[in-house]
Amino acid sequence: MKILHVLTSARAEGTPKLVLDWLRVKEHQQSVLFLTDKGELMNEFKAKTPVFMNSTFIPSLKTGLEITALVNNVCSEVQPDLVIAWPTGHSQWIHWGAHKAGVKKKITHIGNPPGESFFGRYIATAITFWMSYFMKVKFIACSEYVKNETQRIKLIPQTLHRVYNSFAMQSFDPMWTKENKVCMIGYMEPVRDHLSLLKAWQILSDQLLDYELRLIGDGSLKQKLEEYVQLNKIERVVFLGRKESVKIELEKAKIYVLSTLKEGFGITLLEALGSGCRVVSTNLPATNEVLENGKWGELVEAENPKALAEAILSAHLANSLTSTEVEERKMYLKQFSVENMCHQYLGIANA
Repeated sequence: MKILHVLTSARAEGTPKLVLDWLRVKEHQQSVLFLTDKGELMNEFKAKTPVFMNSTFIPSLKTGLEITALVNNVCSEVQPDLVIAWPTGHSQWIHWGAHKAGVKKKITHIGNPPGESFFGRYIATAITFWMSYFMKVKFIACSEYVKNETQRIKLIPQTLHRVYNSFAMQSFDPMWTKENKVCMIGYMEPVRDHLSLLKAWQILSDQLLDYELRLIGDGSLKQKLEEYVQLNKIERVVFLGRKESVKIELEKAKIYVLSTLKEGFGITLLEALGSGCRVVSTNLPATNEVLENGKWGELVEAENPKALAEAILSAHLANSLTSTEVEERKMYLKQFSVENMCHQYLGIANA
């Protein structure tokens, strides 16, 4: 099958990495259209597949018709059997362009629940779903949580499907020799709760003297977080910035922490499990779903540094993973293979 993926950018974050995994499935002819020409992973995409980029306008509500024209032109050239719109917010314009080019099979990926503002939750959602309904677009949520939250909006005219996001399990080694490192991956934006993690680390300052906290990611709050560390004289915190690959950091880390206020799925939790880390996460519906109510990691109350500190200490005191635990993790993680995700997506597209 000829598949055209449409992404906003090639930034080193969850969804572009997800599509890179898809490109490893060689039985399909795949290409990618980026709505911007930005991102650290662009060269990696170019090395794997034909890439199309927009460098003439910034995708927004005002440029919907330009997105439509761009997608129409690319579809006319590529002639895909299936177009997958990974950014939900621009998906109606993406699929209108694909529809005009004669593409019959169209999928929108829903990676997060609808926005919390009235416009984002109701008006934008209604426009996206109703326009897509008349073009016979199929919507696939990345988790039961995202699916249920989206279906709570009664304006949605069609059935949603659920297919879990994938991760490249074969790329991670759970038996790597662990070091005394605590790691968190995530853009430093308000949706993440790095501050609670730093406060928890401050609580643990006299107990984990030989540990280092390593924060991977960049964002608008990075400078404020660095200033907080300096002002409060918090030791052994390393800001690593953006990284194209987090594999080595996860394989070295003894503990992985996801401190967040909102999450649609949580690929980094799977990567941490596959890397043999002890896992601590904020207890949210999506993280609870991925970690199966605490079976695969400790879940703590949001914005509670004391509880987070206690969970990190507990993870530190836990024994190393046994070979049995490693095998149990591998069995659990098999359901998140890219081959499984791709197979389910194409089954829905062809139904």
